[in-house]
Amino acid sequence: MILLIILFGVFTASLIINWKSPYGNDPMLLVALMSGIILLISSLSVATNYFNTEAKVEEFKAVESTIEVMRSNTEGTSMRSDLEIVALQQQIIDSNKWLAGAKYRNSICDICIPDKVLNLKPLE
Repeated sequence: MILLIILFGVFTASLIINWKSPYGNDPMLLVALMSGIILLISSLSVATNYFNTEAKVEEFKAVESTIEVMRSNTEGTSMRSDLEIVALQQQIIDSNKWLAGAKYRNSICDICIPDKVLNLKPLE
């Protein structure tokens, strides 16, 4: 977020300096162009990351409900095969690893990660 603010400031300042200069200032125009491009790319990457995380939250909830269904189906009946149990454990590990990373990234860049992530609990 701080990077976006700094880039916006550099972009604005270089445009103002170039506009106010009576002779034209080609280096400042180049700075404005470069910072504008970087600002655009950064803004697009923040938005893309946000929407990808939204999709991962829904995926996490789907995995959580699948685990609940599988566990409820095994109560009172024979256990699933070893391969299914291992696959389920691997999915739980992957989901919890993603959740831990998303919560950490949310503490660094709050605008990049939706707050829905904070309400999720690790799978058991």
